[in-house]
Amino acid sequence: AEAQTVGVDTAKPKDDDIARARIQIAEMRDALAMMRQERSVAAINLDDAKREFDRMDAMRRSGVVSQSEFDRADRAY
Repeated sequence: AEAQTVGVDTAKPKDDDIARARIQIAEMRDALAMMRQERSVAAINLDDAKREFDRMDAMRRSGVVSQSEFDRADRAY
């Protein structure tokens, strides 16, 4: 038995459709690359915030920085 393709265009895609699809693929690849870069930057920022938090926490426990300075580092982390 043959599969029915009711409502499905079985015609060969037109060159314009293929070109548009290729452009969309290129745009999506560019967007993905940008998102990966942004994720890398966010990871670096998180590492910096953690390092600053840990430093401020140690200084707070030693009495070198105030609670409000520590709270700022805590919020940033």
